[in-house]
Amino acid sequence: MNKFNVKSLLIAGLAMLVVFSMGVFKGQINGDRTFHKFTMKQGGEYAYTMDVGKMGIVKYLVEPNIMTLYLRCKVPANVQDLRCEIEGIENFASQGSKKGVWKKLNSSDILEKGQWGDFVPLNLEIAVPREDIYKHNVANGKIHFYSGNKSFATLNVDIINSKY
Repeated sequence: MNKFNVKSLLIAGLAMLVVFSMGVFKGQINGDRTFHKFTMKQGGEYAYTMDVGKMGIVKYLVEPNIMTLYLRCKVPANVQDLRCEIEGIENFASQGSKKGVWKKLNSSDILEKGQWGDFVPLNLEIAVPREDIYKHNVANGKIHFYSGNKSFATLNVDIINSKY
């Protein structure tokens, strides 16, 4: 075998190793994002549980107390002036896309429907105290949705760690 073939095989093997390593690394840091889609009705109370224990080892060691929740809330067409208030969890709420800078959403801001029609996107970057990560019940919070000044629906968010 000449030198060119050996070099080509080594470079191809190294490239495959790098691609495989990047896939493993992406899987390890991917567990901090969760997606939840639900249909809201007037007076509805809903629940969602985020599990810190499902994070990959890299994310769990480096930054386990920061996670992202992407909500897609389907609302009836006749609902006007929908807004939300979040209590119990420290968060940064936005309706921005996953790409680009998120604009902070205040409790007085009207939620805009997304490009998919009757779905309202809501993105939350949630921060919990680092010492609370090592308990089974990490945090609890509520997202209250209002149509005008009337309560419309509530989503209870429980953050747990299934490893404890």
